[in-house]
Amino acid sequence: MARKIVVSLVADPDAPSFFNRQLLAQNDATDLARELIGDSATEAFLVIVLNNKNQVIDKNKIIAHKIVATGGRNACIVDPVVIFHSIISQMGSAFICVHNHPSGDPIPSKEDDVITRRLMMGADIFGLRFLDHIILGEEKTTYSYAETGFQRALDIMLLKA
Repeated sequence: MARKIVVSLVADPDAPSFFNRQLLAQNDATDLARELIGDSATEAFLVIVLNNKNQVIDKNKIIAHKIVATGGRNACIVDPVVIFHSIISQMGSAFICVHNHPSGDPIPSKEDDVITRRLMMGADIFGLRFLDHIILGEEKTTYSYAETGFQRALDIMLLKA
């Protein structure tokens, strides 16, 4: 059974600064995520909290408030309550979720589609802008839900009907 690990990342003064950096494209978020979770051998789920100008929020010098990982090679237990608490406690207006697939294949799983749909619904309830859910594969490969119009996540709702 996989164990759940919760980590808060604190800014390294020698690391490149992403605070107040405006994220204008998927590549900006991808670059930030690769800096933070890199080529981890286990799945890690990153939430990037943004203000109205799509700038990374720098409250208490905490980057991307939480990474939640299971320590497993093919699964990550993601709790939407933890994600929304992170966003709201930072007074965020928007967010981007990014996680890695240690297998190297960025194609979303059914579980990825389900959590994306749940995050879309929660963002709507809280009046937040959910800008993207990006999956990092090996090297530079990625999957962006936003680039596909969140269609996979929307299809999940239709399958339940």
